[in-house]
Amino acid sequence: MKIFYSFCLIFFFLINSEAQNHPATANYDLKKKRLLIQTCSTYLYNSNQGQIDADSSVVLTCKAYKLPVLLAYDEGYNDGTYLIGSDLIEKGNLEAAKQLFAKSKKT
Repeated sequence: MKIFYSFCLIFFFLINSEAQNHPATANYDLKKKRLLIQTCSTYLYNSNQGQIDADSSVVLTCKAYKLPVLLAYDEGYNDGTYLIGSDLIEKGNLEAAKQLFAKSKKT
């Protein structure tokens, strides 16, 4: 009987861990993701009463939901297509992004 309960317990943990692998925002469209970032970052900023700045609250919100940080700032010109160098900016490699931008500006 102990083996059965052990098996059920292990099976229960496996099912729960598999359910957490899929991001909550996977089925959201671009507008819903932006709205999520705006509302959560505003709440985070206001709940801390200005102890963190607004940009930091956006970064924390994007990291919590595993969304790109640029999604909060590129609403006017990004329709969901790939932007050159956005992966470099997300990784924090700004120097490589500047070089890529300078290279693309020459051509």
